[in-house]
Amino acid sequence: MTTISKLSSKTKVVIADAKFQALWKMGKRDQAIRVYRRVGRLFWHAEAVGRHYERRGQMGRAVVEYEYLVSEYNKMRKDFLPLPKGPRELFILGRWYADKDKVKARKYLTTYLSAEKVWARDPAFRLRHKASAILLLHRLKH
Repeated sequence: MTTISKLSSKTKVVIADAKFQALWKMGKRDQAIRVYRRVGRLFWHAEAVGRHYERRGQMGRAVVEYEYLVSEYNKMRKDFLPLPKGPRELFILGRWYADKDKVKARKYLTTYLSAEKVWARDPAFRLRHKASAILLLHRLKH
């Protein structure tokens, strides 16, 4: 019988991903998040984990997950962001940092709004938080 420690790292990721998804679907969020962390944070689940923390009112933890997600996107390709519709996480990060770090806030909000230039021709495109992002950027100038 093969032990977990002898499995390849790819196999461990596949197993962890399956465990995470099964636990998440069963509503066992805390257990799923432990699996997510144990394997080294599977970035494609960072959005779900961040939203979970956000719904629980744990914005500090949500921001950590959203920053991780954005960081991983940027590692893939420097021009990977913005994704269609922002993504929303960029707006959340910009809003979070508006009173804490104006440089970060501007960076996130500007990237969020730049989706309009990149994706405007897509008929399904819509920046849900566009007006709020513009108002925040305006406030950050002063």
